[in-house]
Amino acid sequence: MNRRQLAGLAILAILIMLALQAPGVAAVTTAPTAPLPAVPPPLPFQDNPDPLLCGIPQPDGRQGVVTGEYAGEVVQPIVYLYDSHSRNQVVGQVYPGTRVKVEFSQVNPQLNFYFVRTIGVTPAQSGWIPAPFLVFRDQP
Repeated sequence: MNRRQLAGLAILAILIMLALQAPGVAAVTTAPTAPLPAVPPPLPFQDNPDPLLCGIPQPDGRQGVVTGEYAGEVVQPIVYLYDSHSRNQVVGQVYPGTRVKVEFSQVNPQLNFYFVRTIGVTPAQSGWIPAPFLVFRDQP
């Protein structure tokens, strides 16, 4: 295995530890620098069938941690933030383990979304994230 592969494995291990909130590991402080996808990728879970039936965003104020997990597995090593719950455009991206403030929550028929702003991340990121990729600080 070459140095580049070893460095990649080390970074992946750190990200997984952060996503699991391992004790003694610092919070993520940088955002990915890769170009944003031109077309939003499909979600690994069911989306809302009709965006017109979705709820009205409500002020929130909680803090959470982005996980990139679904069904107990990290399915998105980079979690995308969207322009709305309709996911027409990717407007930001964060690593699992990134702390966020939830500005708005939106209860929808199938899949809830949260408008989040990163905490302590450079460059700052904000956008809508699907509920499965977010854990609130007060949850176990």
